[in-house]
Amino acid sequence: RGTVHSWTITHHAFHPGFKGDLPFTLLTVDLAEGVRMQAQARGIADEALRVGLPVKVGFEQVTDDLTLPVFEKA
Repeated sequence: RGTVHSWTITHHAFHPGFKGDLPFTLLTVDLAEGVRMQAQARGIADEALRVGLPVKVGFEQVTDDLTLPVFEKA
């Protein structure tokens, strides 16, 4: 669990693997453990984003060999 520190909405894929996800929201989150982490937002409307928004980490299986963290509203 953590809180939103900042975010950006990405409209340009800097790697072809992300082109199908555009636009996507990348959150920077202050985790309860005291570290800062970045991952894509899932299920959070851009209008709902604010500094301090409580979020939790989830995991999204991309392929059989790759699972990525994502942030969801807590």
